[in-house]
Amino acid sequence: MKEKHSKVMITRFDLRIPNGAKELNNKQVGRIFENMSRAIKRKEYAGGHNPDPRIVCTAENHASGTHYHCVAMVNGNAIQNPHTVYNAAEKYMAKALDISQEETKGLVDYCNQKGKNGIIIKHGSSDEQEKTNQVMHQVSYLAKERGKEQTPKGQHLVTGTRVPKDK
Repeated sequence: MKEKHSKVMITRFDLRIPNGAKELNNKQVGRIFENMSRAIKRKEYAGGHNPDPRIVCTAENHASGTHYHCVAMVNGNAIQNPHTVYNAAEKYMAKALDISQEETKGLVDYCNQKGKNGIIIKHGSSDEQEKTNQVMHQVSYLAKERGKEQTPKGQHLVTGTRVPKDK
């Protein structure tokens, strides 16, 4: 993304399935991210910038159920506020679970308890390396092993949006 855009915003978020709700299958989870990506792309942005969203997610299973650790990367020239990502996640999580968007509060964790989320890396800036290190620390959580060994057969461990071929 950094090769394509002078600014990139990286946002971490988690999706949790509420107690008592049926687990989402691979197709439903994939649809959440495809719909999020499509909705973010469709919006009009200042300067006509393409938001170019990319979403990657890992599933974790515990006795309490499955939850998903996610990271969204967007063109930081188009989007500077992580709530654009959070709102899309809440909307399409609600749709997948067949609940109202208000009922998704708490199911989409903004992952901002330990500091800022929605980190913008500006290519060539004096703090580019510092911001890159912050992002690497933040997204490294997706790679942890604990909770992934219990992934049921047939469930994708990693999923995300398709990356279009460069023309």
